[in-house]
Amino acid sequence: MGGSNQKKLKDVWDAIATTWENSSENYGKTIHKKLLVKFLGDVTNKKILEIGCGDGRYLKFLQERGAYVIGLDISDVALSLAKKRGQVIKADARNLPFKSNVFDAVFSFGVVEHFDETQKAINEHQRVTKKDGIIIISVPNIFSPYNILAALWHIKKGTWRMRPASYGKRFTLKQLKSMLEKSNNTEVIELSGLNIFPIYFSFLNRIGFISRLAELELKLKNISKIIALMIVAIGKKRR
Repeated sequence: MGGSNQKKLKDVWDAIATTWENSSENYGKTIHKKLLVKFLGDVTNKKILEIGCGDGRYLKFLQERGAYVIGLDISDVALSLAKKRGQVIKADARNLPFKSNVFDAVFSFGVVEHFDETQKAINEHQRVTKKDGIIIISVPNIFSPYNILAALWHIKKGTWRMRPASYGKRFTLKQLKSMLEKSNNTEVIELSGLNIFPIYFSFLNRIGFISRLAELELKLKNISKIIALMIVAIGKKRR
């Protein structure tokens, strides 16, 4: 990746990360946590890597469940927030600074769509995962009606011209599955939509509504594949 493109990616996410410090627990964050619990199970003493760790809230969440977690991000601003919640390093998703077969699980939420070398980043997810380890990757759903709102948001903010660093690429479930299976060493064990209800009203979380809604979404696989903001693939490394 060219230096100018990498700088663009970093600049976009440094700017976005400045809005995270006081952000509340919204629906998207809740559904991500429930997804991690569902597919990672008991994480006690497991070594886990989050690629694109943002403000680090999933690092803290998994640490509290007994895991050893490392977070990685390209944004200095994001890392300054995440280090308050766990162990972090600055690195690029397309060139992970780890040996092969190190982690019991590797995951990223909405990361690999933000640059051209998406396949390279997915290959890196797989490379650093141990045999029988779990890989979770989510990307934007090409069919989601929420794409219109996301595009309008970036146009309003003046970041539309900086895509895919800003407004990332969109994918179908078939494309995501194909990318994860391309190396022939990962079996896709689940494909689903993710984040049917991108709700950002914190008071709904305080009354428990968001948590119940997230539990419902995990049961609505066929619907979520069509309209959810994101799609997600869960893979198991075979060798």
